[in-house]
Amino acid sequence: MKPELGRSYPPSWTGHPAHMSPQDLPLWRAWLTTNHARFTAWFFDVALGEPYDPGPHIGPTYRYAAMRLSRLRADAVGVSPAGWTLIEVRPFAGASALGALLTYLALWKADPPDSRPISGLLVTNELRKGLDALYKSAGLDVHLVPQATRNRLPTPV
Repeated sequence: MKPELGRSYPPSWTGHPAHMSPQDLPLWRAWLTTNHARFTAWFFDVALGEPYDPGPHIGPTYRYAAMRLSRLRADAVGVSPAGWTLIEVRPFAGASALGALLTYLALWKADPPDSRPISGLLVTNELRKGLDALYKSAGLDVHLVPQATRNRLPTPV
């Protein structure tokens, strides 16, 4: 099933993206200050993959909502002259962020909205030690945004 992009936002938009967590938002905004000019538009909370359909016995509004919410959702997708960039924003990123990016990219590639290329990008303040080689081997970019983050969890060993 094609990604459901939703509303398009201009590259200068600095509002609160739909469903972006309070922990992710400071990272996103910090990264955006130096990277927004690379993009021509943003999409947030992009629905990917097949939905769960609760059936026709549910009213159409609730049925649509259930189907939309059951799909996986990428934090952000940027559009640039080079193509699409699927962005995962995750403080203190580990293997789960890698898994999310790889899953989202596979779902996108299974039924893309058009023929432009797609790339994956992780925005984080800290990458779990030893994972940088895995991200690189998967062809994913990692942008580190050093900053103080509230509610810091200890770095796993």
